[in-house]
Amino acid sequence: MVQMPGGRFIQRSFQNEQYLQFEADSSRTSAYYHAIDELVPGRVVLDLGTGALALLALRCARAGARHVYAVEASPDVAQMARHAVAAAGYAEQVTVLTGRSQELDLPQQVDVVVHELFGEIASSEGVAHALRDALARHVCKRSLGRRAWSIPSRAATWATPVELPPKAFFQEDRRNADAVSEAAGNLFDDPLFLHGFPVADLALAEPMVLEELYFSEWSPVDNERSQDPRDSASPGSLECQVQRLAFVVQRAGSLAGFAFHITVDCGGSAPSTSSAEAGSHWAHGFITAKPSQRWPMQPESTHSLEHQVDCLIAASNQLAVKPGDVVELEFRVDLLPESPRYDISARLRRFGISRQAEWSDEELFDTAFICG
Repeated sequence: MVQMPGGRFIQRSFQNEQYLQFEADSSRTSAYYHAIDELVPGRVVLDLGTGALALLALRCARAGARHVYAVEASPDVAQMARHAVAAAGYAEQVTVLTGRSQELDLPQQVDVVVHELFGEIASSEGVAHALRDALARHVCKRSLGRRAWSIPSRAATWATPVELPPKAFFQEDRRNADAVSEAAGNLFDDPLFLHGFPVADLALAEPMVLEELYFSEWSPVDNERSQDPRDSASPGSLECQVQRLAFVVQRAGSLAGFAFHITVDCGGSAPSTSSAEAGSHWAHGFITAKPSQRWPMQPESTHSLEHQVDCLIAASNQLAVKPGDVVELEFRVDLLPESPRYDISARLRRFGISRQAEWSDEELFDTAFICG
């Protein structure tokens, strides 16, 4: 974590074991494979962020792609991808290129871009920036309008006001224990990334769409529009989006924060896939609703996981809510930079809390962060 002007910067990277988790995610892989088998045969493909196993690039080759350019920014991971491609017998059909797609020139233009550049908030890994560049420089314009140029075709992020899961949730999965331990060092000011978050069991209101990304509907004309994100703050935009959501609380409970999950539509007749499904390799983002200033430990100290979870409980400063209360969430994302910037604020409006006013307003948080 490093400080950036106007917002905290959240940098995350993938470990080798995570690529195996991607392969084991049957919902995600089957949706991608279905779309690839339907949309890729006979076409030239660009695979963005191919990963150590080159899973999607190899599927494109097996599906009958004319050629696949598999791009990977990490030199070490790119070398592993070359070994995977060679071991599978597709070295002539799949070319692994080292570098960022925004900085590379391909030997030829492509017909379709395959990618899985999604985070817990769908746009957080810079997918919009990468696809705008790919469309401008790498995609053959003659291919546009005939068949889908992007797999997936769209993605969405959903937000849900939730309670905290029981302590056992953090103890049963090492990834969640590590997430709490890391967040404790930052006083839980930043989003947590939690695997298998039971949103359906802990939701206090129905999920609502926070952002939508429409890839295949993007065109070169859109790509040449004003670079001022204020001119394009609309649903589906790959430049800037603003959402104001009002969640009506459905049951009594303790509001601890907001959970985020994503849905991905791979295109064609492929089924959609979601991080809310059991076994998904995508984690859920979680932001505490109202950070408390009362801390039972210092951030630099080391304590047991149980104590750190107690600190998370204290940090969330859980607020009692009842049916009919309204949780308002305002979300703004600037997608023009390579590292998207997020501004999120929330308020709780409670009905009949005092005799002086029918409604009372309480600010929960106002935070900004940059992902990359």
